Amino acid sequence: MIASDRVQPFDIWLVYLHFVDHPQTGKVRPVLVVGAKEDVVAVAKITSKPPAPDTDDVLIEMWQEAGLNVPSTIRCSQVFEISPDELLREMPLGVLQPDDIAWIVQTMAELGYYLQPDLGLPA
Repeated sequence: MIASDRVQPFDIWLVYLHFVDHPQTGKVRPVLVVGAKEDVVAVAKITSKPPAPDTDDVLIEMWQEAGLNVPSTIRCSQVFEISPDELLREMPLGVLQPDDIAWIVQTMAELGYYLQPDLGLPA
């Protein structure tokens, strides 16, 4: 069991996510922690697909430094809550770098989420 106090904003973890259109199936994928408190972790989906036009997708410029194997995009509009028990490893894959954090914070603020590294769940 992973304690939520070990989970920090801007960490990248692996989780098993169910597909929205086929909830019986899913796959293991990376997610970005955008907040954590007690027994809840708020995460944004990460995909290897490039940012879609006219969306709130953010390309991770420093994807290798963040612990990812391929160029990746954060789907800022796809934030959901999970239990810390759903995190699949003992440690995160990595953490976003400062330049990428700045883009995420700005995009999430435009969506109404106000992220700071030392705070809990988005407002």
